[in-house]
Amino acid sequence: MNTTGNEDLFERCWHFHHAGRASGGREALTVNTLMGTSARMAEWEAAVLDAQLDRLPEQCVHRQKSIRAMMEGLAGLPGIILPPEDPWVTALSGFLFQFQWKGSKASRDEFVKAVRAEGIPCSTGYVPLHRMSMLQDPAFEKATGRKFEQEEVLSAAEELSKTAVWFVSNVLLADAEVVDKVVQAVRKVATQL
Repeated sequence: MNTTGNEDLFERCWHFHHAGRASGGREALTVNTLMGTSARMAEWEAAVLDAQLDRLPEQCVHRQKSIRAMMEGLAGLPGIILPPEDPWVTALSGFLFQFQWKGSKASRDEFVKAVRAEGIPCSTGYVPLHRMSMLQDPAFEKATGRKFEQEEVLSAAEELSKTAVWFVSNVLLADAEVVDKVVQAVRKVATQL
């Protein structure tokens, strides 16, 4: 879902989600102004989204509290590097919480496997965007008119892709007791590896 008061941005989004066609009624249906998809939701999906949006502010606050509890509970543990806090950020959606594992005895993948063995869902996240195979697919060149070429080394992205540990919304929306169990399990694994 996109919301905007910017008419140019609205038009670009409309083109993309409406198979490249221009907005403006039936006359515009035959005018394809750019490549697009049919990436649009049905009316029932919009109705569900509309009803769920009422819950969003409360869920964001809940996730932020969970993130705060995890930051406090994991601070100072060997091998765990927490994300820096930015004083300019006053609110987050909190759709995920991540930190870096740089333990000396175990790889990040071994760390994640051990946390999962404690019954805690976590993941290693994504590969860096510039390494995603979709960018090398012929469809990318067809859609954009050019090949994707990455000449410069993105060292920070590479490092994070090898050390990041992710906890997603289902953990962050859990009760405080569950979040505390997550913290205790991560503390256990971090001190034993």
